[in-house]
Amino acid sequence: MKRSGIKATIEYIVRLLNVIGVTCLTPETIRQAKFNSPGVTDQLWRALHDLILLALAHFPVENPGKRLQELWARLNEEGQPPGCAANIEFVQYYMGIWRYPHPSLFRQKSDGEDSRCLLLAVAWLCSQQKVLHLALERHLASSAQPAPSAPLPPYPEDTWHTEG
Repeated sequence: MKRSGIKATIEYIVRLLNVIGVTCLTPETIRQAKFNSPGVTDQLWRALHDLILLALAHFPVENPGKRLQELWARLNEEGQPPGCAANIEFVQYYMGIWRYPHPSLFRQKSDGEDSRCLLLAVAWLCSQQKVLHLALERHLASSAQPAPSAPLPPYPEDTWHTEG
């Protein structure tokens, strides 16, 4: 795949995640995490937290992004930013229940700097929960044109009756 194709794909995935309410990721965040930049770990913990909450709520349709933003505003007021110990434990707990296969996630602490490990966890969770499939369905449904009403051919009345 060409470099520009990869960039466009990442941008598309970020847009699909926005459709279901995960608004904390940007293409630049994903690029930095790929290179293990420690500056993006909070965004990745938040993405994992949001994806888990959405999965537990069966991916609600009505304003999930707004509800998650309100939750984070409240958590920040209470001194619980995305990378705090309580939120990390929440993510680790559910990833463990869902049998996330890489032990490096469970060794992460609030001062952890392994953003690549978190990016892999986001990708795994998206795959396990079929997040991109769901987001694509919602995106297509919201942008779909109503089907034109096609008149049916004039069938004789007796064609739909069964003979008995």
